Amino acid sequence: MRPAGYAVVFLLGAHAVSAAPVVIRDHDHLALAPKGERMANVEASDPGNLADSPHSVVVVRDASGKVQAAYDPCRACQYADTAWSPSGDALAFIATDRKRGTATLYAVEKKTPRALAVIKGIANTVRYSPDGARIALLATIGARKLTGAVEAGAALVGEIGESNDEQRIGIVSAKGGALRLVSPADTYIYEYDWTPDGKGFAVTSAKGNGDNNWWIATLDYVDGATGAMRRIAAPKMQIELPRVSPDGKTVAFIGGLMSDWQSIGGDIYVVPLAGGEPRDIRPDFAGSFRSLDWRGSRLMTGAQIGGLYSVALYDPQTGQLQPPDFFFRPMSVRSQGVNSSVVSSADGKTVAMIAEDFNHAYEIFAGGTSGLVPITHDNSRLAQNVAVQNVGWTNEGFHLQGWLVGPKQTQPGTKYPMVV
Repeated sequence: MRPAGYAVVFLLGAHAVSAAPVVIRDHDHLALAPKGERMANVEASDPGNLADSPHSVVVVRDASGKVQAAYDPCRACQYADTAWSPSGDALAFIATDRKRGTATLYAVEKKTPRALAVIKGIANTVRYSPDGARIALLATIGARKLTGAVEAGAALVGEIGESNDEQRIGIVSAKGGALRLVSPADTYIYEYDWTPDGKGFAVTSAKGNGDNNWWIATLDYVDGATGAMRRIAAPKMQIELPRVSPDGKTVAFIGGLMSDWQSIGGDIYVVPLAGGEPRDIRPDFAGSFRSLDWRGSRLMTGAQIGGLYSVALYDPQTGQLQPPDFFFRPMSVRSQGVNSSVVSSADGKTVAMIAEDFNHAYEIFAGGTSGLVPITHDNSRLAQNVAVQNVGWTNEGFHLQGWLVGPKQTQPGTKYPMVV
């Protein structure tokens, strides 16, 4: 039923004109090489209304956006989770074949992709060890569904809750070989980060059903040799993006009231890797952090501040910006699975991300502290269809922000219906 006061008008003419199909070039799973001179991401051309996701390829571009290589070793697969080795000489990624129920870990060395391991199940979040000799990932062996609470669940057979898919840390030699599962079989690992010595991981985890228990996940340490776990902290909030400092002494994470896993937002907390009480480094911050990584002794962050997205480096000891924000624009930045949405070179001087706004589809932005600019223009010809205003108001003592989205062109004196 259509609400009163609304009408739908169809204009019919004697001659139909077929519009050219709109094809969007999709960008996702961005990774920046350690020196910042190259980047990899997963790209696909989407004409819309497909029965399944369009087939993707892994694309390597230089710092200006020029394509250097494209990899597609499995035509039946979808690609994700790109990661560079610490030296920048190798690129790893996951190829998932849903029909076969397998995930293959590939590595590209000397411009040739090679399968390192095949997993019966699903896998994600690829990361090289600090010395580059091993590759870690999150694997669900014999998975009955895709990762995440919003994915279709497996049919419930037998006693409900008796058997759960458990996502675990697995390690593969960078030369290839068998996958060795590390974390306990009864624990779901949501996210992880290598410790600088390569001996273990900081993780967010929960026992039992991963879809149900993320809201009570804790911050833990997993020994890479034995799989033994110990508690780092159990904050009374949702936590994401655990990141271990280069000196191995501190874990930073984003904590707050988050509706769902990977819907990241909150404050930045730091806690000793040995364990302790987390400390909020910016309790007065008038925004919500959404991206986090260590670069030396500072934290490379991305944050939503009202209707603007900000990229900045923070000193975790003082909570101060160093230098001031070098990106501050009204746009949305894609969160890349469980990786940070803002990626940077090892020295933090080169930054890249995938961003869009109301009138521009996703493109790769890159640059340094002087500013970030789009280096891809695959979607620049798409029509800009709306006019947008950033509006703010106060209600019950809280400042709220929203967007007034309307037709690109309006007639003076004409009233338009509005949906709130």
